[in-house]
Amino acid sequence: MIDEHGSRALVAASVFIDASVRERVAGEPPRSEQANRLWAAEQALACDGVVAVIFDADGFDMVASRRTQLTAARTRDRPAVLALAVRPWSQRMMPTAAASRWAVRPMSGETSAPAWCAELLRGRSAVGLAQAGTRITLRASWSWRGGEPPSAPVITSA
Repeated sequence: MIDEHGSRALVAASVFIDASVRERVAGEPPRSEQANRLWAAEQALACDGVVAVIFDADGFDMVASRRTQLTAARTRDRPAVLALAVRPWSQRMMPTAAASRWAVRPMSGETSAPAWCAELLRGRSAVGLAQAGTRITLRASWSWRGGEPPSAPVITSA
């Protein structure tokens, strides 16, 4: 998380939460790790000043997905937050309230900087995204050292 100029500003502005160690509140029944992750995601999405939240959505059902989606949408008084719910490949067909669903895989053979291929699996038409099968190449420009910086993401259709 270091940019092309060696700045660690993104790390300094980030908050990392280990939801597996949330302490039990007196009088509350114990919560599962999944319930703690949902709680942490909702708390982060509801914070003022937060622009994006990346969270582990492993095992989240449609209700949990919808709760995070509604929290991220906010109200007319507060701007929406980008919520990136990360799930294992085995859960790609589970229902979700997400506006789009992407499959992200590392690209092999990249030597200058890490790169990934993101393929749109599903996107709601209101989002204005390309059709399913669209692929985007993402390159980690923050690890680029010297020479010409990598170009902007390349969008291709399948």
